[in-house]
Amino acid sequence: MAQLPLRLCGLILYKLDKTTFNCFNVGDNTVTLTVTDVNRNQGSGTAVITVQGNGATSWIIDNDCDGYYPDSPVTACASPGAGYIVKTTQQPGDCNDANAAITPANQMVQRCRQ
Repeated sequence: MAQLPLRLCGLILYKLDKTTFNCFNVGDNTVTLTVTDVNRNQGSGTAVITVQGNGATSWIIDNDCDGYYPDSPVTACASPGAGYIVKTTQQPGDCNDANAAITPANQMVQRCRQ
């Protein structure tokens, strides 16, 4: 922020262009601070905010625990709700998530898609 002009006096407004960070912002993020004085003189400068963490996670619902899930994964910082698990080796394509015997690898899947 060293490039802010020194002629500003009687500062009345500080404004950051980004004030909220979460797991989607892991890494370096450039923010801009703009200040305005009582005479409406403005100055701005940038800074880098580093967010540490693991980043966003893919979550799925696999109600029958067969390793297949019925819908698209949800990407979020934390579990979107009850029943969600972290997507690791699960595969898409489960057309009946209430029955572990019906999977894309099983012939029964053909019957449930018809």
